[in-house]
Amino acid sequence: MIRNTPLWSKSVFGHAHLKDIRMVRRLVQMGAAIAFHPGWSLLRCCEGDRAQEEGVYRFIENSNVSVEGILDSGFSSTVSAKPSKGTLVLIHDTTRLGYDHKVASDLGPIGPNPDIS
Repeated sequence: MIRNTPLWSKSVFGHAHLKDIRMVRRLVQMGAAIAFHPGWSLLRCCEGDRAQEEGVYRFIENSNVSVEGILDSGFSSTVSAKPSKGTLVLIHDTTRLGYDHKVASDLGPIGPNPDIS
């Protein structure tokens, strides 16, 4: 459990290379919201605040935002993390989607592998 989500998010995403400091601030804000509401969608984390929702959409659509910039920030903060007690646990999601119902063929492929549908 993360006790101080804004501080945690700043430590993870505050040094992201996104070409625009405003986008870094938005990423930190979004990271804190997601950490505060685990399992919620990003838009649900906005809790109905239209300005926050618009900020999320602008962030996602901004050409100064790159997946690599976000990932590098998260990876580097994870690698440099030192647990205060015990062991650092890194959880990796290996979820796979598969549709077995009768309309599965109408949905088309859900990933880069054309054999998965």
